[in-house]
Amino acid sequence: MAGEGDATDDVNALWPADRPLAELAHLEVTGISPTSTADERRMVFDPTNLTDGIDLSGDPFLLARSAAYSISYDRRSKGE
Repeated sequence: MAGEGDATDDVNALWPADRPLAELAHLEVTGISPTSTADERRMVFDPTNLTDGIDLSGDPFLLARSAAYSISYDRRSKGE
């Protein structure tokens, strides 16, 4: 977890090793969808799609990724 003064807008910034860690979730994959190929063509990951109470950091790379993933989705959905 970030501490006072830790950069949250620079993906290259290293935080001290003594920062506490927090387990936020546990993911268990129990199977593969029989329609996974078709499902994947309809899905888009957008790192800027956030739930209430969570805000983006000042890292400009997140907005660039959002734009790139959108282009990727458009190309996949058109069969490119």
